[in-house]
Amino acid sequence: MVFCSLMVFPAAIIVAPCTEYVASFDASPWTNLANKPPAGQLRFVFPEVMNFTASLLTDVVKIIPSYYFSTRAMKLANLYADDYLAQQQLNSTGMTLNGALDTFMQTTRDALIVHGKTPVIWEDYCALKPNYCDNAAVVARRGFGIIHAPSNHFYLDYGAGEGLGDDPIGNGWCDPLQNLVQGIYLSSVGKLDQGAASKFYGVDSLVPKIGKQPTGAALNVTDALPRLHGLVMHQALLVHEVLLEIFAYVPYAETPSTQKLLSALARTCKIFHEPAMDLLWTEIYGLEPLLGCVARLHRLIYHSGIRWHQPWAKGVEPLSAHEAHQFLRHSSRIRTLDIKSDDPHLLSVIPAEACIFPRLKSLSLTTAYLNLFLPHMLHRCHLLGVDEGLQSFVIRCIALEDLFIYTPEWRQVDSTANEMSLLSDRIHWCTRLVTLCCPMLDWETWKHLSHLPTLLNLEIEQGCNDPPSLSKRDIVNVSFLNITSLSFQDLYDPEDIITVMQHSQFPSLKKFEFEANYISSEDAEQLFHALSRCEACRTLEEITICSLDEEYRVPPNSEPLTPIPQFLCFTQLRSLRLTFHNFHIIHLDNDMLLQAMSTWPHIRALEISDSASYAPSEISLRGLFTALSLCPELDTLRVPINLATIDIDPDAEPIQHTSLRLLALDLSVSQTETIARIISAWLPFVDQVHSYGSNWIEVNRYLRSLRRATAPYITRASYKN
Repeated sequence: MVFCSLMVFPAAIIVAPCTEYVASFDASPWTNLANKPPAGQLRFVFPEVMNFTASLLTDVVKIIPSYYFSTRAMKLANLYADDYLAQQQLNSTGMTLNGALDTFMQTTRDALIVHGKTPVIWEDYCALKPNYCDNAAVVARRGFGIIHAPSNHFYLDYGAGEGLGDDPIGNGWCDPLQNLVQGIYLSSVGKLDQGAASKFYGVDSLVPKIGKQPTGAALNVTDALPRLHGLVMHQALLVHEVLLEIFAYVPYAETPSTQKLLSALARTCKIFHEPAMDLLWTEIYGLEPLLGCVARLHRLIYHSGIRWHQPWAKGVEPLSAHEAHQFLRHSSRIRTLDIKSDDPHLLSVIPAEACIFPRLKSLSLTTAYLNLFLPHMLHRCHLLGVDEGLQSFVIRCIALEDLFIYTPEWRQVDSTANEMSLLSDRIHWCTRLVTLCCPMLDWETWKHLSHLPTLLNLEIEQGCNDPPSLSKRDIVNVSFLNITSLSFQDLYDPEDIITVMQHSQFPSLKKFEFEANYISSEDAEQLFHALSRCEACRTLEEITICSLDEEYRVPPNSEPLTPIPQFLCFTQLRSLRLTFHNFHIIHLDNDMLLQAMSTWPHIRALEISDSASYAPSEISLRGLFTALSLCPELDTLRVPINLATIDIDPDAEPIQHTSLRLLALDLSVSQTETIARIISAWLPFVDQVHSYGSNWIEVNRYLRSLRRATAPYITRASYKN
């Protein structure tokens, strides 16, 4: 179980925007009204303050995973007696201060329960009586499980003048350092019978600030961390299940600061050593961290001055049997391993087919290392290249879910039909794949994949100038019932891919990507048609089609491409991105744009980038804004537009489109100030037009000037929306 605790009641967290919710706000002298400045607590006697706090808790619990949530304690200070509004509310309702507090607590706890959280009562007795550890025994005898946090023993010295501001040499008001010896499970534990003791899960330490040593001398962090451990200040974390679940929610990011903090935690606190080390070794990139555990290699790897791209392992003797144990010291902790080097000779002493990474879930490597890995938990594998060893590897890794196979750049020119056959044969052994990324496959493997109910994501990377071709005599019709994402990348010859699309159905497809270096007009039209016929009309949400290499140009006077009419069948479309840099022209006019927007009511991104600068666009400003009125969710738009004639009155009452944030308009513009005024009025949240040309720079300059003038009004409008 994991506890989350939030002290919502001190006024400090809400003072700036909501002073009206704070009783005796910043009253003076504060020493009569609070334990530390500034004075002020929530005016919880008012229903609106109760609702505000409940709303705050609701927003917080939506983003945390724990099942238990504590709002901590409410200390009734003297300030309520001096707060006129609070007293007026109590008198008018006939409610006592304790009654109002009870209603307030019930309201906030109910807000937690509604969202599936269990409210945890956290009591701080220190402000009331100095020695109330005995209350823990009473609670435990009534059958409640507790993690004990009594203030009279477990607050660390506040130091820094007690937080009071006028006593720079004073200790904290609940200074426990003189009697903390009593706090290790406390005298209250000794008073518990065996049944009640089973409800006592440990003690938790409340550490506001580590400020002083018992003598009053200053204390630095380096000294404080070992001291925390030595004094057993976090006994609650001795509960193994609590500790492991807390660390399960620690986000991992491989940054120097994160690793430094985890290393310090592992060295400083014995309790934290194992989970901190697990996090440190969760993701490993390269063999260097593992080889660095070998004393002979540590200096060579980290202190030799050899740069990362230089082959430091050249000429280095393989590991000995003893060094192999050093190499494998932390192998059981690793979940993700990415090996880019190609020096398997160092590991020759390790027996082939040795299970040396038992908890590995994600693996990236060249095939040279395949026989060294037998991880039973492996779910994801990235391979550079294909060889004979792949078959035995995938047979052993029966739980494999994600398989990524890339052809290294130096081998792309050597790709052969034999390699396609070898790859296809190996993939037949993978029966639980969820994601597959690999070079082109033969028809038999396409058929095999269509029978995998687990396969959801498929990406094909052609990756070579002269890829092996599919056999036309083996063509079969296949249906991929569950694939939701289909991607074709780095295509030099899209003909085979189009053939696959023409003979396949994807009734669950949501995302389609197609990126070719060059595609002819004829092939492009065949692709559009095949996609429209693949049974994804009710599911497809994202389409991205690109032809990027400008060196390949379509013949002059080629017919414009017509993808839009063929994509009108996709009624759930959210994103359409068409990019053609090969002097292709995409046919789009006012009527077609209007029809598209009326067909795609959920569209959020429409980006059409072609060679329109070589032909006039048929979309006018009026046509553009008319179409925009039909797609209220659109936030990204790039289209070619004809601005030779401005057919919108810049002084007319605009029909604003308030969701659009990113606008890119192709073709040149002459009336820069007028265009800026229209965009400012009709598209209030577009800050600039993303386009090339000096005239568009002028448009954006005018637009920024207009935005600065209307900023307060736009801000207020956004709050209303």
